[in-house]
Amino acid sequence: MEKFIYDAIGESGTPVLFLHGLGGDRHQWQKLLEAHSGIKGFFPDLPGHGDNGEVPDDGFSFNSLCRWTAGFIDTVIGSPCAVAGISMGACMALKMALQMPGMVTKAMAVRPAWTDSARPDNLEMLHMVGEQWKSHGAEKARALINTSRRYMEMRYQSEACAASVMGQFGRKYPEAAIASLVAMTDDAPVGDIGLYGDIRVPVMVVGNDADPMHPLSMARTLAAAIPEARLEVIASRYANGNMHRQQLNALVDEFLCQ
Repeated sequence: MEKFIYDAIGESGTPVLFLHGLGGDRHQWQKLLEAHSGIKGFFPDLPGHGDNGEVPDDGFSFNSLCRWTAGFIDTVIGSPCAVAGISMGACMALKMALQMPGMVTKAMAVRPAWTDSARPDNLEMLHMVGEQWKSHGAEKARALINTSRRYMEMRYQSEACAASVMGQFGRKYPEAAIASLVAMTDDAPVGDIGLYGDIRVPVMVVGNDADPMHPLSMARTLAAAIPEARLEVIASRYANGNMHRQQLNALVDEFLCQ
């Protein structure tokens, strides 16, 4: 049996699976959430992230990570559940709602970073980190990234967002980190935005502005493509972290605890 690395919080309530973003880990959501009495939350480290050094047999892709997540739901949670995700996890939540509706009761997509295109421009910095790290090692890659035009532009837009890019070099399993950065930015959750029109479970899409890697336009595009999806725009994660957390928790309480 596969060994899953995860935290479970809450004795009872609605089961909710919280999926982190590319380069994140099981603590990403926990740092944002307050206590919600109506939720039993499950927070896994996805393959290649956090304390999970696993690389999927067929490599990193939205398909392989969603299959892994389906196995987690079957093995650990044991019943259909709500799925909430950030960035990459947001797109996984929507993909699973589309392709595995029997497992997903509702989906919450926070700061999605893909729509239907591989290698989106907003994630080019993460792809560059993976390629430079692979070619030159961490130390030289950091220096090359730090002096690149794209990184300097991002830093001008948001110091906090730029710092999150450099944080990729701190991941525990470098080979898995490199593989995931390159492969996931080269992939897309679906090949056609119109496919999201087949989602039939309740969906909330949460976007914010002033976020170079998670454009508000992507949240708007996804919400418009999904029948009866609810779009919520909250304070920027990078510009006003405290307000972002407060507003996100209010939406979690309203949408996921019911």
